Amino acid sequence: MLACREATKLMGMQIEGSLSIADKFSLGLHLKICKGCRNYQKQIRLIHQACQLMPEFLLK
Repeated sequence: MLACREATKLMGMQIEGSLSIADKFSLGLHLKICKGCRNYQKQIRLIHQACQLMPEFLLK
């Protein structure tokens, strides 16, 4: 079972698209049982999406 610290590292790698199948499975299992990490994942996804939109917003 992953510790939260390891899970957060994997979440960063997930956003970059560089997770192995084994890591995806481990992270998914951890997220099933850890509400704090599910909340963290939602936050980093939102931040990632906002950062992707920011350059577009500045060009207008």
